[in-house]
Amino acid sequence: MLRELYLRNIGVIAAANIAFGPGLNVITGETGVGKTLLVTSLGLITGARAPARLVAPGAEEASVEAVVELAPPTAERLRTIDVDAGEELILARRVSADGRTKAWADGRLVPVSVLAEIGEVLIEVHGQGAGFALGHPSTQLRALDALAGTKDVLAAYSELLQSLRALQAERSTVALDASAREREAELLAFQADEIERAALQPGEDDAVAGELSRLEHAERLAAVADRVLDLAGTDGASGRLAEAHHALEPVVALDAGVGPLVERLGEIATLASDVMWDIRAWAEAIDGDPDRVEALRQRKASVAALRRKYGATVEEVIDAGAAARARLDELSTAGDRLEEMDAELARLRTDAEALAAELSSRRAGAARVLTDMVGGELPALALPGAVFEVECTATEEWTATGRDRVAFRFSESNDRPADLIGKIASGGELSRAMIAVTLCLAQAHDVPVLVFDEADQGIGGEAALEVARRLGRLARTHQVLVVSHLPQIAAFADRHLAVRRGPDGVAVDLVRHDDRITEISRMLAGLESSKRARAHARELIELADAERTTDQTATPAPRRSAVGR
Repeated sequence: MLRELYLRNIGVIAAANIAFGPGLNVITGETGVGKTLLVTSLGLITGARAPARLVAPGAEEASVEAVVELAPPTAERLRTIDVDAGEELILARRVSADGRTKAWADGRLVPVSVLAEIGEVLIEVHGQGAGFALGHPSTQLRALDALAGTKDVLAAYSELLQSLRALQAERSTVALDASAREREAELLAFQADEIERAALQPGEDDAVAGELSRLEHAERLAAVADRVLDLAGTDGASGRLAEAHHALEPVVALDAGVGPLVERLGEIATLASDVMWDIRAWAEAIDGDPDRVEALRQRKASVAALRRKYGATVEEVIDAGAAARARLDELSTAGDRLEEMDAELARLRTDAEALAAELSSRRAGAARVLTDMVGGELPALALPGAVFEVECTATEEWTATGRDRVAFRFSESNDRPADLIGKIASGGELSRAMIAVTLCLAQAHDVPVLVFDEADQGIGGEAALEVARRLGRLARTHQVLVVSHLPQIAAFADRHLAVRRGPDGVAVDLVRHDDRITEISRMLAGLESSKRARAHARELIELADAERTTDQTATPAPRRSAVGR
């Protein structure tokens, strides 16, 4: 619900703080006083173009701020356009005298296009040159779906379509060109075979390098071994150390402190003997076999070549071979996988087509019902020759909302073909037609604030009273703002605002009680003090109050299903 509107330097309005209420808000005033500026201001905060001439003469800028109360469903819809609002949303727009403009949403500077997206969710304006939500095919489809009760079918269809598109994308990845698949398979087979033939072992490069180094320096190693054996003797002096150990053992009985020395000397003699045996075995194993050296050199070169091609280490080369073999196996089974995917795609398409057909059937039924309902309302709104049509055409295009194209068409005369309502310049006839459409879609149309300007153009008498009654009914499900010259509409107001020109400029006042009678008298006769006009004004207000009370206490008729199921 639009709660408050703040205007500064908007045309002839220097400043105005306007509070709106639930239900039917009617704005009245003499011609040229500035009533339509309120509608223009609402257009500004919903992303409409901002002409520089809108700024009051002598002012540097004009500004509009709106405070909107949000119901949970509306707040949830706003989150889909990245507006994280709670129970209240503040919108603002400033227009400088040179035409530059800035926009804010809840204190955050945003592009004007964001205000337009927010406006499509919050406020629908029907006025001269104004765009409106029901002019957009997406909104028309959403409203028709709500009337047709397609929520369950649409959810199932959307989920199925997502699965279908995901599988199609996966199939495109698998279904490579046959020659490309063959070339990839040949390369992978070569790589896997080359690595597997090498029969690499983890850590092999280090082992080969160590053995090759030992064999390549065999002569030097043998010379060192001979030198060590010559210096240490054949037994590594272990015999003499053993003799020294035996000589020292008897002394232990004479001096207990010699015991540790005897023990250590025995250990050294044993260790010296073991070391010399190991050195002798090492020396005997030194073999400078040229054939073995050449074989190791070739192995080292082969391992290095594989590492340059497939990985920094032997382990990475082994992993590369395993990956190539796995991908080769995958390619070899691609044909089988494609057949499985094609079968699944066929099943998904069949199921999706069935759901799309169900959507089309329900929507077509709802389109016929809505056409008849609106057609029944138009004569009472002084549009006896007007034509309203809802087209629902099944197409071959798959979209997230089905395969249907919905269009609302209107013509003020059955002598002319109906045109898309989004292309028709807004005016009194179209505004009244939209009252009928929105009334018929009252439970399905989810834009909470409806604004009508010029809905009373060219009508009066009984037709004006019928328009007023329908606006009152519409205000039971939506907040409705109407700029009107008709006393019948003003009489049905839940909140009556009057735009007046005074010595301090234009003001917007809340009128109630006797002030309403005075304002409606002016609208009836152009005379605020006319006794007859005041009596007539009082009669209209009493009639509106009585009908409103009757409407509120009456048990609503059960809503009929739009389509047979």
